[in-house]
Amino acid sequence: FVLGGAALAVATAVVALPTVARLSSTLKLAEGVSGSDAQAVSDPGNLLRPLKFLQTLGVWLGESHRVEPRYLNQTNVLIGVVIICLALGVIWLMRRRAWTVIVFVAGSLIVWAFLHHHGTTWTDAKLLMLLSPVVVFVALVGAFGVMRTRMFEGLVLVAALLIGVLGSDALLYHATNLAPTARYTELDTIGGRFAREGPTLASDFDEYDLYLLRKMEVDIPGAAYSGPFTFVGGVSKQYGKSYDLDTIALASVERFHMVVMRRSPAWSRPPSNFKLVWSGRYYSVWRRDGPSPLSHIPLGEGFTPSGVPACRQVKSIAAAAEHAGAQITYAERPLDVAANLAQASHSPAIVVASDLEGRPQLIFGGPGRVESSLRTSTAGSYEVWLGGDLDRPMHVFIDGHEVGAPSEQTGDDGNVIAVGRVYLSAGKHLVTLLRYSGDLLPDDNGSTAIDGIVLEPVGGSAESETVGSIAPSAWRSLCGQSLDWLELTR
Repeated sequence: FVLGGAALAVATAVVALPTVARLSSTLKLAEGVSGSDAQAVSDPGNLLRPLKFLQTLGVWLGESHRVEPRYLNQTNVLIGVVIICLALGVIWLMRRRAWTVIVFVAGSLIVWAFLHHHGTTWTDAKLLMLLSPVVVFVALVGAFGVMRTRMFEGLVLVAALLIGVLGSDALLYHATNLAPTARYTELDTIGGRFAREGPTLASDFDEYDLYLLRKMEVDIPGAAYSGPFTFVGGVSKQYGKSYDLDTIALASVERFHMVVMRRSPAWSRPPSNFKLVWSGRYYSVWRRDGPSPLSHIPLGEGFTPSGVPACRQVKSIAAAAEHAGAQITYAERPLDVAANLAQASHSPAIVVASDLEGRPQLIFGGPGRVESSLRTSTAGSYEVWLGGDLDRPMHVFIDGHEVGAPSEQTGDDGNVIAVGRVYLSAGKHLVTLLRYSGDLLPDDNGSTAIDGIVLEPVGGSAESETVGSIAPSAWRSLCGQSLDWLELTR
């Protein structure tokens, strides 16, 4: 017992050394973060409610620990079995004087109780996750201990435990979203290629940016702990939100040397003094090259970042340019075509909600069908995009012809998915989305939510925009043109 206890103490001290050595600075950092933003500290993250202590027992027959289990009665029965095995495990350890194991279990409970008292909803969930293997281990000790004297009863308990724990894991595994590996690989490539060229603005919310672009001194306006950002047009800072650059005040954008942004039909081109230096399948990279514009006037909104300014607006901008001794700089971009999901027909099982921008969002809980229409004003080639998240393949048809079937593309707010390219005539077109029945693979029953169906004219992306400048006296040439933004520049 003495040797075992000593060995455990030495092992614990060695493992804890990296933490204990910097404990003072860690505590100061934690206190500083906690005191700087109480709202962010109390934010439960993606939890819908605090987790329950019962969930440490390892049995939760459903697709998510954030809600009640799908198979509630079966879960309760199996939880009862775990509690019985847990009691038997404690008795078995006490009778055999397995003090080393008992101290380890008791220590785990003490640490959980202390940190739970001082923690938040989110940290409590992490604590329960760390405690759960200890609890399940003791329950397994109890079940296998019964097998030593009562083989049949012990086998029944072991089988029930394994069915409960492994069945819960299987359901969660089936509904777990897989990371978009290709996208993160591209982001990691960017972080290495442009290291030490920051500071860098990443306007799309993705907390992995903080790590993958760490050598670029990245800042994210939708992150909990971001630098100072000012927004325009009534937009405010919101945790978890992605921002079009046109919604961020010009001064806030111009304090960055680099911009990394998702390729998206909804995002505007950065100001004219930023030049495209790299473009991939998922991201584009822009470098500031020149003085800041005097002003930046966005023209689009939503999934149509370009617009057609009224002549009176252009005339007013021209007058301001002439007064300032400046010229008018513009970015040409054709209009996107976006479906109105509020009027789309869909299967009864599809739930209609709202995304962070207040747009309709269609949430799939199983197989489903969505039909909507789009009207193109001119014939031509279009890139088809979906906004939202996908688990299993989403088959996209336009006028009965399949354009593509993307899958396993998840992200946060503002996530968009390239489907394919199609040539369309001018006029009305029927768009159909089909999500079929699934299988037992991971991410097959994860998250599928669609908040946009967009047609982007080929060559009409932010990366392809034509930027030009004219004298204020030539302002009439911009009337009736489809433009991303207007600027006053010198």
